[in-house]
Amino acid sequence: MISSDLQKLFRNSDWLRFAGLVAMMVFAGILELVTLGAVPLFLTLMLSPERVPSYLLRFFPFLTRIEPNGFGLTFGGAALLILFMARTYWMMLTVWVQTRILGNRQIELSSRLFHLYLYQPALLWKEKKAGVVLESVFTEINDLVYQVLHPALLVLRNSLLMVFVFGLLLVVSPMVTLFAFCSLGVCSALLMLQYRRRLQRCSETELRTRREYMRCTAEGLRMHTEARLAGKRGFFEERSHRIMEEFSSALREYYRTPQLLWPSMELLTVLILLGAMTFLLARGQELAQVVPVLTLLTLALARMKGTLTETMVNFSYLRYHRQLLHTLAEEITELQKTAELPEEKSSAEEPLRGEIALENITFRYPNAEKPVLKDFSLRIQPGETVGIAGATGSGKSTLAALILGLYSPEAGR
Repeated sequence: MISSDLQKLFRNSDWLRFAGLVAMMVFAGILELVTLGAVPLFLTLMLSPERVPSYLLRFFPFLTRIEPNGFGLTFGGAALLILFMARTYWMMLTVWVQTRILGNRQIELSSRLFHLYLYQPALLWKEKKAGVVLESVFTEINDLVYQVLHPALLVLRNSLLMVFVFGLLLVVSPMVTLFAFCSLGVCSALLMLQYRRRLQRCSETELRTRREYMRCTAEGLRMHTEARLAGKRGFFEERSHRIMEEFSSALREYYRTPQLLWPSMELLTVLILLGAMTFLLARGQELAQVVPVLTLLTLALARMKGTLTETMVNFSYLRYHRQLLHTLAEEITELQKTAELPEEKSSAEEPLRGEIALENITFRYPNAEKPVLKDFSLRIQPGETVGIAGATGSGKSTLAALILGLYSPEAGR
């Protein structure tokens, strides 16, 4: 369902832009691998060059010329600085491109939806209010872009990054990687489950109290005179205050819960690092061997901690707002079916000639029991001035809309 909804909302050119953005994310993941692996490699070269893997020396023979001295330290530090700067600037460029694409999609979708509304049959505006249209064109499109598409792209970017980091660690130290990631995965899943339950409870409470508050205030305003005469205005004040307290409490918990994930993930990362260090030392490995692996694991877990936390938060936002994607896709599909798009040459540009004639017109609004006009005929000759008078609701505006061709009659011509 999600894929079909996305196809309804976005054109082929949009998908090409998204594909380019994904390619940039993949390259950012490769740069992340290079920078993460460069730090323990640099430490190994400085502490024990003989432990550098032979396959790295085959691919990068210049590593054999780096000696553990002042020149080697300077050269290695400069190389690390260049790598980290390249990674940082590429990530900044990726973020700029992503926000640019999202901003342009917001403009394009809003303009497209507004265009479809402008070319809807005139009868639609008897049922739709301008406020509803503005809500769809501005608020809902904005929520779609920044509450659905933006979290989805962040989840994709972080998922690619985690796959790359996991692959690197698996190559360097399989046993430690499996231990670290299994521990991280199980604990993160438990945190995510608790987080989702809290968000679900908050969203249900927020929706219920929002409706109760609107109903309470509407009743209070509608019964203002009666409540004043009976001295019961305090009843509505107390009731609305109680509902607003419950609503505010749910909202606070909704925004507070994501902030609790960060310290929880930080504590989990420290525990995993201590466990990995204990595991390596228990196997009898020397400190010179343990330090590079722990350095790589520390950098990877520090990166993964923020990445995983951000992924969990954005995935929850995506689930919370995903219904909006389906709603807007269905709305655009229905509007495309009923839109009266202009032809290349509009008939409104041609001058009116001849008489205006309505013969045996019958017109009924949708879901109305009785027709507004029944077997109505009218003939106006060129140059003739005709005035139409009648009570409110007698059909004057309907008749004008029929003459202009905005409405189609049920019978007659």
